Amino acid sequence: MRHSCHCPPHGCRPPQSDGVLLPKILCSEKRVIPRLCTTLQVNGLPPCQPVRIVRIEPSCIPPTWSPGTPDGCGRTTVNISIPVDVTVCDDCGRQHTGNAVVETNVVSACASRPGWQQRLLIVPCIRLLCSDTGCSCCFDVQLHLTLDIYLLCLQPHMMRPPAPVCPDLPLYPQPTHMSQSIPCR
Repeated sequence: MRHSCHCPPHGCRPPQSDGVLLPKILCSEKRVIPRLCTTLQVNGLPPCQPVRIVRIEPSCIPPTWSPGTPDGCGRTTVNISIPVDVTVCDDCGRQHTGNAVVETNVVSACASRPGWQQRLLIVPCIRLLCSDTGCSCCFDVQLHLTLDIYLLCLQPHMMRPPAPVCPDLPLYPQPTHMSQSIPCR
């Protein structure tokens, strides 16, 4: 026996969803490193000429992380790599932009929860304190680093509230019972 399909020629559409998944913050913390001394290997700069760093800011590429070791007090060390955009200025006043990676380790209570690797969000804020002048792509810098760390989980959220449940109504009105009979006159 052959069944006929009543779908339109372009195919059937899946049913529309009434909800979306939104992140919920389970844990948040702020870590401040007031003076991070590090060496930056800056890529994308012109060939050797004396330059100095004038600005470092987080790139649009999100930070990556890897788990370190637990400290036994409910916290875990997290190894964080932050992509940054580096602006340098040469002796003639011309500015050039390159990219580098700032690496650091922080101790996090949010990272000690199970499954944190998939749900950890790190928002960096970087301020240049000082740097050396060089003619290579390697610079020794001091940075003020602030990290906002969030542990997220995805939860369903209804786009519109569910319709109220209506009680079952009888198909016809119920007869009323009279307890007393009214005499006729």
